[in-house]
Amino acid sequence: MQPTLAVERLGHVNVFDESYGDSLRGQREILGAQVFREWTEPQFGGANALALVGGTCIETFAPTAPDGAIGQWLKARGSGWHSLEWTIPSLAEGEQILSERGIRVTERTDAYLFSHPKDLHGLCLELTEHHFEGDDRDVAGWAPTFWSEEHPLGIIGKATIKLASKTPAESAADVAALVGQGTYHLERSHLNTVSTGVEFPDHAVEFVGSATDAGTDLIGTFIAAHGERVFGVSFVVKDLSAARGYLAKSGVRFDQFGRHSLMFWLGTPLGARVELTDLAIGD
Repeated sequence: MQPTLAVERLGHVNVFDESYGDSLRGQREILGAQVFREWTEPQFGGANALALVGGTCIETFAPTAPDGAIGQWLKARGSGWHSLEWTIPSLAEGEQILSERGIRVTERTDAYLFSHPKDLHGLCLELTEHHFEGDDRDVAGWAPTFWSEEHPLGIIGKATIKLASKTPAESAADVAALVGQGTYHLERSHLNTVSTGVEFPDHAVEFVGSATDAGTDLIGTFIAAHGERVFGVSFVVKDLSAARGYLAKSGVRFDQFGRHSLMFWLGTPLGARVELTDLAIGD
């Protein structure tokens, strides 16, 4: 039996955006993001920030030089969600597990590695052993009550990272085998989607496909434009009507799908898609 990755937590979900200021402004003003670290990485031509939204951490990558690695990625693919980071006990062991499963490593430092998205159905993994200084999630007794009790969106529960997929069940099964977990299956008629996901204690990873294989619906048009990759991040809210009122009052443009889903973009045009829903994982 092959060894599996021991995922300790979702370190963060990574977003690449053309505008550092616009991305952080959207996160702060709409989601109530609390930024706890900012820095630059000249070797990659990028500016970075870490922020908490509920119990989920978002890392923002924005270009400082058009010919740097961040700028080149954005030039080829445009703004959007890029990858997710898992914290694991051993980076060396994690790299060995990926290698045994035929998943290539595209970048490796002493602190982290990135996997090739084509080897895991569009999912690019960042693996690390490290925690960032200033992350409130590491404070004993901390809970994201600001977002559930004080912020108007009323974010509760854990986030779901959703990937657009042509083969949701097969894709999720491979991720489940990698981490030694089971899967769940959902059908969302209001989105015309079917999905298969893997649930963790603090998040879920879900592969979402078109229920009718339509090339012109929500998932079909995304795949046609961007391929199989992270489609959006979904947050559960306790009152979708209240969340809708907050977005409307704030001047945020959004699309409503049935009675259970609101979707909007953060940051610059064609930035990162966010979903608000009152359906918990598995509902």
